[in-house]
Amino acid sequence: MSQTQTIEIRLPEDREFSEADRAILSRACEALAGLTCRPQGEPAAQVRAMTAQGWRVRYGLTWHAQASRDHEYEEACGETPAEALCKLCQLLGLHSIEGCP
Repeated sequence: MSQTQTIEIRLPEDREFSEADRAILSRACEALAGLTCRPQGEPAAQVRAMTAQGWRVRYGLTWHAQASRDHEYEEACGETPAEALCKLCQLLGLHSIEGCP
């Protein structure tokens, strides 16, 4: 079994981070490390299967934004929080086209 390794990161000084915030940051950093430090050599079985079918595969971490109102629901993904929210805002705008509430 491999030994656990840790890193230290600087958090912005002008913000307060709750325990929940720090837990989210910890999980995100662990996921990023998993993507960054993949074992050398053969790609994952899923990637091999998709590329064998002619797909170009790219994956990574994304931000996810959701909005719901009554029975309506929209969601969007982006590479940054701002991009995800911008896409979500565009989707929500479709709900008010031609006077629809």
